Amino acid sequence: MIPDVGYLAMVTALVGAVYATIASLYGFFKGEERWVNSARHATMTLAPLLGLSSLTLIYALVVGDFQLKYVATTSSRDMPLFLKVTALWGGQSGSLLFWSFLMASFTFIVMLRRWDE
Repeated sequence: MIPDVGYLAMVTALVGAVYATIASLYGFFKGEERWVNSARHATMTLAPLLGLSSLTLIYALVVGDFQLKYVATTSSRDMPLFLKVTALWGGQSGSLLFWSFLMASFTFIVMLRRWDE
């Protein structure tokens, strides 16, 4: 069930990113500030969602949930805890998830600033 939560968070982040892109473009070209603000709020949800997804993958790696293909290919029962956690970026899928989380986190920090500045 934990991997399902991570997958749902990742899919929700994808939908949020698509919405944020469309809403910001629409708001920019139509000159409607409410759409731009809506896109800004949608963008700010990406970091927590991708963080949740990353944490669920780390959890699956640590407990050895080998039903997940990623866990089965990047970790083993004999690995120490440190290597299980760092296996998050040991494969392409986990690395892309991790970098997406980092970029969303930096974007979140920038979005905390006031628009007027």
